[in-house]
Amino acid sequence: MSRIHDLIAKHCPGGVPFKALGEIGEFTRGRRFTKDDVVEDGLSSIHYGEIYTRYGTWTLSAVSHVREELRSQLRFARTSDIVVAVVAPRSALPMSHVDDTGLVRACPGPRSSRRSPAPAPR
Repeated sequence: MSRIHDLIAKHCPGGVPFKALGEIGEFTRGRRFTKDDVVEDGLSSIHYGEIYTRYGTWTLSAVSHVREELRSQLRFARTSDIVVAVVAPRSALPMSHVDDTGLVRACPGPRSSRRSPAPAPR
C-alpha cells in the first residue's frame, strides 16, 4: 500500500468518495509571459518550469517576478489554490502516482469548507 492509502485507512476507515476534480473546484488556465518579462522586483509569478525545480510540495511565496505592466493580462493564484503545470516531460515528474498530464503543487492557507478527494485505490 502507498502512504496515501495508509492515511485513508487510518483517518477514513469508511473510505472516501471519488469525485472528478471539476466537481470540487474551478480550473483557470494561467497566462504566458516571456523571459523578457521577468524582473528582479515586480509582481510575484510562478513559471511552470520552476514548479519542478524551485518549489517543494507547497509554497508561501513566489521566487520570480514579472513586470508590473503585465498585471491586467495575468491571472493570480490565491491562498489555498493548487497550481498545476499541465505540460511536462514524463521524466520531470517526481511523484510516481502522477502521470504525464500534470504535477500538482499547493499554495496552502486556511482550510476550505470543501473536502478534497483522495485517489481511488488501485
